[in-house]
Amino acid sequence: MPDLRPTVAEAQAQLLAHIPPGAERRMALDEALGLILMEAIAAPCDVPPHPNAAMDGYAVRAAEIAGATAASPVRMPVLGTAAAGGGIPAPLPPGAAMRIYTGGIVPVGTDSVVRQEDTDLGRDTVAITSIRDALRNVRPAGGDVRAGVVPVPVGSVLTPARLGVLASLGAESVAVIPPPRVGILATGDELARPGEAALVRQGVRLGNSNAVSLAASVRSAGGIPILLGPAVDDVMAIQEAVLSQRESLDVLITTGGVSVGDRDLVRPALAALGVTEAFHRVRLRPGGPTVFGRFPSGTPWFGLPGNPVSTMVTFQLFVRPAIRRLLGHQDVQPTTIDVEVAEEVARDATLELYQRCTLTTRPGRRPLASLTGPQGSQLLTSMALADALLVVPAGEGVAAGGSVMRAVVLG
Repeated sequence: MPDLRPTVAEAQAQLLAHIPPGAERRMALDEALGLILMEAIAAPCDVPPHPNAAMDGYAVRAAEIAGATAASPVRMPVLGTAAAGGGIPAPLPPGAAMRIYTGGIVPVGTDSVVRQEDTDLGRDTVAITSIRDALRNVRPAGGDVRAGVVPVPVGSVLTPARLGVLASLGAESVAVIPPPRVGILATGDELARPGEAALVRQGVRLGNSNAVSLAASVRSAGGIPILLGPAVDDVMAIQEAVLSQRESLDVLITTGGVSVGDRDLVRPALAALGVTEAFHRVRLRPGGPTVFGRFPSGTPWFGLPGNPVSTMVTFQLFVRPAIRRLLGHQDVQPTTIDVEVAEEVARDATLELYQRCTLTTRPGRRPLASLTGPQGSQLLTSMALADALLVVPAGEGVAAGGSVMRAVVLG
């Protein structure tokens, strides 16, 4: 009988086909860090708009200070002062200097700013003692951005520097795709509720590690985590938690309750809310019982397994690409690199394995991938130690040490 479960690549393609980029919205520059610029913003004028001084000193004509030395300074009258924000100074007549400060507009007729260290700092008349600044220290108009140029391309991630560039053009807001709101619902009777940390320390309850790791993972991917639970293993409890904020969510993630046991109630609970599933198992380990579906509104749902490593692995493989797609990124797939395995690695005949590993950099060679130890899906420390997920292709037997494989780099 054929195995109808999709491979990881097939599952990724299926879910991304159902997830378009989110809707654009205008946001203030100070709220747009890390988002994708969705509009072309051209410089309305040159930046800077006028030639200006690169340091404190005196604006002069280079030809008029020729031969100046400490022993034989050139003296000239000082006509006015130019400071940043002080407006456009009057043109400077021949034979005169103007006191100028960094950022001050250089007066018409001058081509040099002599640093104040090479003068006597005179107020009415200045003595210039060096020619080293002839034709220097004047920043040209448009030296950063020319009028009409689009300095930050559409589709760029808005970094601090790019936001600064847009601010220099006079922009106050930008068209971006805002961060998606991602609901996180951990399920299970065994999970500690808020305020029950003492029960975890007594061994009566389990700490809700999935909710914490998922919230951090959502933030790392660029989304806004919204904690909805935990919820006990009860259809009504699961539905109430989901419905509490469903209308405001762009994505729903649940953990646990998606396998085939009597207490796995998440799938029937969401099916009763109209969710349709695109797939409900994937050919991988850990994380085989992963579900992807959509609400009638189109909101995507990811049903992740409850074991903590399975939760984190399937987030990296499926949810993170979806969040990146919603944010408007073009390249959404996890970053992978070629590595050399340090030891013999067991394979599975039908499943692609994602083994936690550390990476050792070696000059001139591929990174060396070493497993972090036992690979049980309940061993969250194996994930905490990992730099990457070693992708072990399905197949018989073992892969020998020294084999070249792909690894998903964890961010």
